[in-house]
Amino acid sequence: MAINNVLLLEVQGIVHALPVEFVQRTLFISPNQIFSNKDCKTINLDGQSVLVANLADLLELSNSPAYSEIAKFEPQDQIHQPCILIKVGEEVFGLFVDRLMQTQEVVMKPQSQLLKRVRNVSGATILGSGEVCMILNPSDLLKSLQQQTTSLVSAKPRKTVKTKPLILLVEDSIPVRTQEKRLLEKAGYEVVVAEDGLDGYHKLQTRAFDAVISDVEMPNLDGLSLTQKIRQHPEYQTLPIILVTTLASDTDKARGADVGANAYIIKSNFNQDVLLEILGRLI
Repeated sequence: MAINNVLLLEVQGIVHALPVEFVQRTLFISPNQIFSNKDCKTINLDGQSVLVANLADLLELSNSPAYSEIAKFEPQDQIHQPCILIKVGEEVFGLFVDRLMQTQEVVMKPQSQLLKRVRNVSGATILGSGEVCMILNPSDLLKSLQQQTTSLVSAKPRKTVKTKPLILLVEDSIPVRTQEKRLLEKAGYEVVVAEDGLDGYHKLQTRAFDAVISDVEMPNLDGLSLTQKIRQHPEYQTLPIILVTTLASDTDKARGADVGANAYIIKSNFNQDVLLEILGRLI
């Protein structure tokens, strides 16, 4: 055991301690004093940029169920936030906390055999209130801040991975379904197949589809009824729906338009290029 002079602070409703020898100064920072520089937060102090972060983020307290149960502290001052400037070697950085408390001498107890090394923590002490208080490790906190900054900066240049447009193909005929699926996949689409209208309606709600291609004459639920059922949902009002069918009369085409289909293609005049052109235009 060792005697340490520490600064007590509160974050997420929990009291923590920092060894005083690493604390350069404490101050209050307003939001307009914080600058964003290459995905990092900094403050200007005596003409120098000082890296800052929320201590709760470095300790990942927001991800802890134990802390979420007891973190009910509301900052008293919403305009200025307490900040502790810490110096480790030649490096100076700032940590935002919820509340600054007093300094006092404490007896630091080392980690148990089960917890010989815990990141960001040097040891623990028991306060006069009987509360167990973690004594933080400034060197570890600096490393955590640097790692957090590096991960943010390195993540920025990565290109967004483009996913294939997702098509729901509803067709009860196995040969036609196989032909259309191969055509769409060859054109660069990801295809989910449904055996009839009812199957298609259920599968529509499992993924975020970019378009629906459906036959009209099918068991359980035909294509016209499927289209009408889809359009009843506000979130599917703009979802492209293409009907591919043998029904070629003007009345059939009009019915397709009435229920909300965006395109109506006749199977007897089926042209692969036409389907792909219409699909590409609608998506």
